[in-house]
Amino acid sequence: MGLKSAPSKSTLNRAVRRIPQRYLRRVSSAVLKMAPEPRGGVKKNDDSVDGTGAGTKKIERWSTIKKDAGRHHAYHKLHARTDNGRMTVEDYTVTKGTAGDSPAGKRLLRRRDPGAGDTCMDAAYLSRDMCNLVDELGRDPYIWPKKNTVHNTKGSPSWASMVRLFEDDPDEFMLHYHARSTVESVFNAIRTRYGNALRCTNRISQRREIGLRVICHNVSTVNKLRVASRLGLY
Repeated sequence: MGLKSAPSKSTLNRAVRRIPQRYLRRVSSAVLKMAPEPRGGVKKNDDSVDGTGAGTKKIERWSTIKKDAGRHHAYHKLHARTDNGRMTVEDYTVTKGTAGDSPAGKRLLRRRDPGAGDTCMDAAYLSRDMCNLVDELGRDPYIWPKKNTVHNTKGSPSWASMVRLFEDDPDEFMLHYHARSTVESVFNAIRTRYGNALRCTNRISQRREIGLRVICHNVSTVNKLRVASRLGLY
């Protein structure tokens, strides 16, 4: 690159702040296009949507404070849509830690292409509007119902079908919903590989760092899939 010395940390921070998040998402999408097709050319099109926090404190984890809303302001939140089969981050957005999951989830789904498959989410995304949005994409929603959830349609046939399945055949519902655990595995892989705490000190740079971690995760996963494909394992 023609550099005579490594850039300082402050120089790198200034450079990171100038990278638009939209550009990082395009880079991530370009990486995913390099993933090989599975054997037989048939790829399951199931995905999951969830969110997780990212802060700067090494001794504090999001899992320990996520129910304490008063401490969320010190965090950023990564909302991701992951592929349940290959465990890649298909799309993401970064918000402040106090932002709700459902609005960000709808944003991710509106950006996805239509196509048959399952979309799994936890109870934080539960609403008839969300079921309608998933149904409009030609997909089947599997969202964990709450204790007081009833199957009244109220303009959402997909809601009624989902809740009835949960009530009448919980084993069948869980067979589909259990795939949501992959998004937790993806979040855990990112934390394990790149650390629990963000290293940038500027709030804008921290958001970009989250995007860069997503890209690095996708690069690593796609490389493993390419090796597995060459060995006939994928």
